[in-house]
Amino acid sequence: ETVKYIGGYAFRGCGITSADLSSTGINCVSNCLFNSCGALEAVYLPESAVSIGYAAFSNCTSLSSVSAPLVKSVDYNAFRGCSALYDKSSFESVEFVGTGAFDGTGIYSEAGGKALTVGSALYKTEESEISKFIVENGIKQVSPYALYNADSLELLVLPETLDRIYADSIPSNESTEIYVFATADEVYEDLSGLSAGTVYIPQGKQVENENIKVGYITG
Repeated sequence: ETVKYIGGYAFRGCGITSADLSSTGINCVSNCLFNSCGALEAVYLPESAVSIGYAAFSNCTSLSSVSAPLVKSVDYNAFRGCSALYDKSSFESVEFVGTGAFDGTGIYSEAGGKALTVGSALYKTEESEISKFIVENGIKQVSPYALYNADSLELLVLPETLDRIYADSIPSNESTEIYVFATADEVYEDLSGLSAGTVYIPQGKQVENENIKVGYITG
């Protein structure tokens, strides 16, 4: 119970089958902490843990159970290659998912290339031929490269609940029209990185970007 921090790589490649950290006071799972622990099947994190670091469980091929009640951030490659991990219900508090965090997991394969959400983050979709995409209300963040492959996207709708759009998460095409209903000002700052397209925003909001066309939603 006195443990407040465990350094990166501490258990990398070891042979443990279960890791119960629920009584500790750690607030993060450090980078590569359990990386390549092929026998690890279950992990229990405390309510104090709010983030999972880079490649923390990468290549834990037997990992099928994760208890992460209040984790909000899952960094890039965190669970990459965890092929036995199918249950995403314990990630309901997650708001940010880094690039590749769930690639190679059962969660990813079950999505079958369709839009995959984890918690309140749109993680990614591999649908390259989609022409229309509506991000469902309740999603707070569009993760890096989430819609990066959607080269034929003509219409994108972003919900009121959105807080952030990360770099390289949506394509910049001349023919793409993006309707934004978000209340958070950070979203409109993020749109300043687009290189092309038309963006429709609510009256009273502003996007400073000379590369795109901006219209207003009045109804």
